[in-house]
Amino acid sequence: MKFICAWLIIASAAVSAQAARMTEDEYVRLAVAADDELTAAAIGIESRSLAWRLGIREFFPAVTLEYGGDERVAVGAPDSFSKHIGITAEQLAWDGGRSASGRLLSAKELAVERDAFRRSSEERAEAARATFRAYLALGMKAGIARTAADAAYEQLVIARVEFGLGMIRELDVLDLEAKAEELELAFAELDSRKADAGYALLRALKSGMDRRFEFEGDVDVKAAGLDLSPSDPVLAALAVSKSPELASARLELERSQAEVEASARAWWPRVEVQATCTFSGYDLPLDRFSWSLGVNVGFSEPFLPVSGSLTLGGAERERSASYSSTAKPAADLVPYASRGEREWALSRAALLVRETADDAARAFESTAGTYARARNARAIAERRRDLAAKRRDLSRRLIETGGITRSDFLETEEELARAETVLVDAALAQWQAERAAETKLDIPPGGLASFLNARGGLE
Repeated sequence: MKFICAWLIIASAAVSAQAARMTEDEYVRLAVAADDELTAAAIGIESRSLAWRLGIREFFPAVTLEYGGDERVAVGAPDSFSKHIGITAEQLAWDGGRSASGRLLSAKELAVERDAFRRSSEERAEAARATFRAYLALGMKAGIARTAADAAYEQLVIARVEFGLGMIRELDVLDLEAKAEELELAFAELDSRKADAGYALLRALKSGMDRRFEFEGDVDVKAAGLDLSPSDPVLAALAVSKSPELASARLELERSQAEVEASARAWWPRVEVQATCTFSGYDLPLDRFSWSLGVNVGFSEPFLPVSGSLTLGGAERERSASYSSTAKPAADLVPYASRGEREWALSRAALLVRETADDAARAFESTAGTYARARNARAIAERRRDLAAKRRDLSRRLIETGGITRSDFLETEEELARAETVLVDAALAQWQAERAAETKLDIPPGGLASFLNARGGLE
């Protein structure tokens, strides 16, 4: 209950939260807490967990209370009136460990389900974080486009003055006007995409469209990334051990083993004990007493299921003993016929565990390789941006001396804007690749550097 209560408290706080400015971590926390599917999953897990805890009841005696009466009216004979009160207790004494193993397997299933819920929450958090970063990247690209458009308008103003003085042709002014409008349209498109992304962010919070937030942060285009070797066996082993798919495959293997073991122990007896105590009489207070104690034993072997019972009892002046046994030859041969299928399922589950472990190692190697390529792409984009900035600065000096036209200068401004936009996209792709690697290693956002430093210190 604490699990679901904590989740609902966070969710209710998320819906009512109001803030003019919001950071990435705050947005992710509120977006995850406002997710209806996660809330429903949390309720379901808590319900199944409560059912598992209540299931311990089957290991304790089942008590039955009974009260009844018997009234008979006979013609030509005395009438008969009687009442009785009884209490019966039934207890499972032994079933070959089948109930205990089934309960243990259910506990493991719950543990995997909770881990799957945690992973699902982290995936939703990563999706929210990626959406937030994409919004910030759009804002940065819109700012780059705005700067380029402002530079074009600045050159256009100067060009009009120069045209009035007869220093340049009208065609040069028209070229600058067309270029300025083109850059303005590019900015308007990016600004519209940014507005749509901001609306999507608000929708995920489910806090009402009348509330306005200013999302803070930016994409770090200068982050060089970390050296993550795809062939590191220690990291690959860690990724394999943290794989949720491998955990599910191992659970399936344990379930198959339990089914095969249960089949092998099918002939083991199930022993139950039953005790009954009864008070009877014609009226209250009841003055007669009787008791019985019985043992029921059942063998569920497919070819010859046998059951037997032995009951001892007594009253005030009597003692009794009774026994019975039944056998149903070949009553149900289906479990025997399905034995080969269960053994095949066990071997397939063991093979699946090995295959899943290999897949997890290969997936980490691929993720680390993608991260290395993303780092390289960002470094190249940064060098191209630096070269474009140098060309723009050189063009600015040349335009002052008349070495190039203002249209030529504006082309270098455009080139710089394109290079900066590519750098923003490359930095975003590098961050996404780094987060994918952190997810494979089950490391929190931004924790890869600390993890690698700590690992280097241990080594």
